[in-house]
Amino acid sequence: MDIVEEFEELKPILQEKWLDVYSQNKSVILKYFTTSSYIKHESILGILISLEPKLSLAINNYIDE
Repeated sequence: MDIVEEFEELKPILQEKWLDVYSQNKSVILKYFTTSSYIKHESILGILISLEPKLSLAINNYIDE
């Protein structure tokens, strides 16, 4: 499987999991993203990886290519 297919496979999984987390934690998430003066891309990536561990493997496969 190539890298594009791998990420495309993870996309709907991440969307579903993110929507679940967002609906349950909307106020906290909005507060964090609106009050933080500096949001690192790493924090967003960390959230996504915690939702779907396969994303970490896909990223590692991409880096190793």
